[in-house]
Amino acid sequence: MFNGNLEDLLNITLKKEVHLTHYIHLQNLLNAYRYSPLKNSDISLPENQTFIQQEMQREEGNTTKNYQQEAKAGTMLFDMTHQFVNRFTHASGDILNRQKNQ
Repeated sequence: MFNGNLEDLLNITLKKEVHLTHYIHLQNLLNAYRYSPLKNSDISLPENQTFIQQEMQREEGNTTKNYQQEAKAGTMLFDMTHQFVNRFTHASGDILNRQKNQ
C-alpha cells in the first residue's frame, strides 16, 4: 500500500466513521489528563482508571447533539489530536531542557 492510499483510507475513515461522540469522548479524556493530577501519574493504576471513568461519565451528561458539527467530526478529531501531540511534544522538550540546564 502506498502513502497516497493510506491517506485516502484515513480521509474516508475520518469522514464516514468518526462521529461527534467519538470526538467528544477523546476530547474529554485528553482534558481529564491535561487538567488533572493524572498528567503526573501512572494512568494504568486502578485508582486512576476509576477517576477517568468518573470524569468521562460526568462529561457525557453535559453534551448535546450538534448536527452541523457531526458532519465535520473527523476533521475536528484529527485537528484536536494533532494539537495535543504538538503540546505534549513541546512540553516534553521543555522538561528535558530544564533537566539539562540544572
